[in-house]
Amino acid sequence: MKPVPPLVMQSVKVTIKNLMTSPPTTIRMELNPDETVAEILWAVQEFWRYNLAGISLKMGRWLLDPEWTVRDMNLPTEGTVIELIPNPAFDGNIRKVY
Repeated sequence: MKPVPPLVMQSVKVTIKNLMTSPPTTIRMELNPDETVAEILWAVQEFWRYNLAGISLKMGRWLLDPEWTVRDMNLPTEGTVIELIPNPAFDGNIRKVY
């Protein structure tokens, strides 16, 4: 009997929605299965220029753990919306970093 090869996960296209702007702004990202939430946060922080410690990502009602990978989250290949919110545990200034 031949061993079954592991499933190869393709890249995932997501929309990141910034709920801290009025009206909310969005960016589209293509993520690899091995990218972590922390790496996504770095890219988002670089784009919108927020204090990294002051922001979090959430999907639905769940805050995303920075150690999770795209593979861990088991996202569909397209159409997922991830929201950028202020970090509820951060009591400092989330002002944009210039």
